[in-house]
Amino acid sequence: MDSIEQSMMHYLRDWRNTMKVHFTTVGGKEDLTAAMAKPYKNVPLDEWKILCDHFASQKFEGNPETGELMSPIDCFENIHHKQSGWKNEYTQQKHTEMMASRKEALTQAQAQAHETTDPADLANPSLSAESVKGLGSLPRLKTVGGPRAAGTSSVAAMKREHAETIASLKQQLAEKNAEHQHKLEEHQAET
Repeated sequence: MDSIEQSMMHYLRDWRNTMKVHFTTVGGKEDLTAAMAKPYKNVPLDEWKILCDHFASQKFEGNPETGELMSPIDCFENIHHKQSGWKNEYTQQKHTEMMASRKEALTQAQAQAHETTDPADLANPSLSAESVKGLGSLPRLKTVGGPRAAGTSSVAAMKREHAETIASLKQQLAEKNAEHQHKLEEHQAET
């Protein structure tokens, strides 16, 4: 795409965002009449009222059933797909690509979620940080003010600790079961 077109698209997006911020600051959905009375600079009043109705609409805010914001793919479809069909072939092709990408990402996430580690491997002291796949270098969470995420060696140590705890709890359970079984046999012998 031409750099002039890209610049204009960015400018238009930023301008719409600035108008949405103005709408929110002058009253927003809570005081729609006040927001409609104060149009953004150089926007005619009749067009501003249409924009205010759009900004206040449930369709603009997100999914009307759940109240959640729409995903970018759903928003793209909402904008470019009408009852008569797609606006053009390009938008239809891009939507198809996005859906394929979403499906692939979901498939990968499900595959990672279903990967399980054998508890015997966790108790193995020779398990090293390098053998824990999929972690890589973990980022510092500066944007949310959190501490640095645990490294792979910490994860391996935690897994070993959990495995030891599980083994200890199983041992205690077996001892309690044997104790109860012994008491049950004594009680049956008395009666």
